[in-house]
Amino acid sequence: MRNRMRGIVLGALALVVWGCAGGQPAQSASGPAAAAAGSKVCVMQFGGQGVLRLSVPANIKCTHKNGFLDLTSRNHYVEVWLVPGASTVAQAVAQAGRVIQSEFQNLKTTTPSDLTVAGAPARHLAAVGNEADDGDPGQADLIVFQVGPHIFVGCTHSEDVTPGDRQWLRRVIETAQVP
Repeated sequence: MRNRMRGIVLGALALVVWGCAGGQPAQSASGPAAAAAGSKVCVMQFGGQGVLRLSVPANIKCTHKNGFLDLTSRNHYVEVWLVPGASTVAQAVAQAGRVIQSEFQNLKTTTPSDLTVAGAPARHLAAVGNEADDGDPGQADLIVFQVGPHIFVGCTHSEDVTPGDRQWLRRVIETAQVP
């Protein structure tokens, strides 16, 4: 009888706790990165210092060079560059074509729009131009954003940028944090 009462009390307590939590699992005390199961962190380095942290799915290949990150999945990729010398998003927008020219050339913005990344104003640019590897006409989607004191350009590009490409770019950039 005592065990049965203990089971009823514990069951009721569990329902109360679950109700107070709103049915949502608690986040780990280690922070959001630990709460995101199946993810990993990619950090951009510049001059030996971490300048940008992005959280991506664990199966993403993350390649970094000084001031550059290349994030590749089976179906999508995002490249992110630090914009040296830029102190505002507007300055970086003006330099975006030069910054990404190793991958995409003759950048012509077709649709600019404002958004927020890491709590700061950012700029989304849909553009046309040419793929740097073969000169073919292409499309590019860019997000110019600030994290801490640094300004970055995130980009995905191809001969035909799909809605899935745009969504993946945005999803990756929205995880931006100071390392």
